[in-house]
Amino acid sequence: MVEFALIVPLLLLLVLGLIEYGYRYSRSSVLNNAAFVAARDYSIHKDAAAAQAAGRAADNRMPSGAAFAGFSCPPGGNVTVTITSTENSPTGLFPGGDTFVVNAKGVARCED
Repeated sequence: MVEFALIVPLLLLLVLGLIEYGYRYSRSSVLNNAAFVAARDYSIHKDAAAAQAAGRAADNRMPSGAAFAGFSCPPGGNVTVTITSTENSPTGLFPGGDTFVVNAKGVARCED
């Protein structure tokens, strides 16, 4: 019984760490996709508001305070859209407590 009492906290910490890491990785991946969708939309239509709406539509869990930046498309160049979002932590296990910041970037070639 003593061995169980010694191992359970370590196993619980490992499980919570895996949950936290998986959630952060998932949010980063989804926001990177949303940034690409916004960049692709802007490269075609050259409308920042519509591109931002397309990026938000690509992620139904995006916080309303997420900031979009980088809407410019030089001829023959690339448009790079950056999304900065403050997300809620599912466990609060890592330093920083209940929230963490995700920076996502999407790049698309400008359509002429």
